[in-house]
Amino acid sequence: MIEQATQETTHDGKPIKMRVGIHSGAIIAGVVGIKMPRFCLFGNNVTMATKMESTSIEGKIHVSLPTYRLLSEDKGFQFTPRTFNELPNNFPQTEIGQGENLNVKGEGHQAIGSYFLESYHLNHVLGSNVKEHIDQAIQKLNIGVDTASTDLDLGLC
Repeated sequence: MIEQATQETTHDGKPIKMRVGIHSGAIIAGVVGIKMPRFCLFGNNVTMATKMESTSIEGKIHVSLPTYRLLSEDKGFQFTPRTFNELPNNFPQTEIGQGENLNVKGEGHQAIGSYFLESYHLNHVLGSNVKEHIDQAIQKLNIGVDTASTDLDLGLC
């Protein structure tokens, strides 16, 4: 999505600048309103995802510690850590927990507050059955999707 945005321009010819924030956790969802109903998401985790986006940098995907812990189990994801010193002063430190320490040259050890998702490489998946890989991921995440009855057109095979 970010790569595609860099190739597009606004109606007045300016480049599109996009930043993304991702956080993982439980939320509450529902439809609000009678005259003009809207689907809404509620909860601290929605607020945290918003903070991840607002504290990101254009052209980057900012990932919270819980999301990093989920994604880092897949060796295809590449991350760059962000220490709390690189984040705004109002960035929540207790809501999402502390990460490991990073030795920053000239500044000593600093707590990691979040990560940038730099890239994802499917090379480790393409050699195996992609559908099997997705089935294993769904089973591991315990999200209850039956891919046996779902037609997965991934455009990868």
